[in-house]
Amino acid sequence: MNLQDLENKTILLLGKSRAFSEDEFLSQLAFHQIRVQYATTGIYHLISQTKNEQLLEAIALLEPSKQHPQIIKALALHVNTPKNVFKMFLKKGDAAVKEAMADNVNLDKDIARELIKNEKLAEIVAQNIRLDDEMFALLSAYKNALAANETLNEAIQQELFTCNYM
Repeated sequence: MNLQDLENKTILLLGKSRAFSEDEFLSQLAFHQIRVQYATTGIYHLISQTKNEQLLEAIALLEPSKQHPQIIKALALHVNTPKNVFKMFLKKGDAAVKEAMADNVNLDKDIARELIKNEKLAEIVAQNIRLDDEMFALLSAYKNALAANETLNEAIQQELFTCNYM
C-alpha cells in the first residue's frame, strides 16, 4: 500500500468515524484544500473516541504521527490498538513508548512476553495487564506489582496472599 492509498483509507475511516457521509467529508477536504495533515489535538481526540482498530493502525502508520511521541504513546495505551501496531512499536519504539505499552491492560500476551524481558517493564506489565493464570505465572516474581493489579480475580488474590505469607 503506497502513501496515497493509506491517506485515502485514513480519510475514509476518519469521515465514517465522525458520522459524515463520504461525499460530505471529501468535499470538506477539497473545499479547505487539506491534504492528510492533522492537528495534534485532533488526532488525540480521534484516538480517544474511536474503537476502530483499522483507524488506529492507519494513524500509527501516518508519517506525521511517527514524528509525535505523544501520539505514539496514546496509541500504545489504547485498549483497541491492534497487535501489529504493537509489534511495530516493539521494533521502532523508544523506552517511553514501551513503557506506555506496558501500562495497557489489554496488552497481547506475545507482546507482554517481549516487554517483560526488561525488569522495569515487567513491573509495569505486572501492575497493569489483565491477568490470567498464565500471565500470573510469568510475572510471579513481581508480587508487589501484581498486588496492585486491578484485574486480580479471587483465586489469584488468594494465591498471591498464600505466596507472601507461607
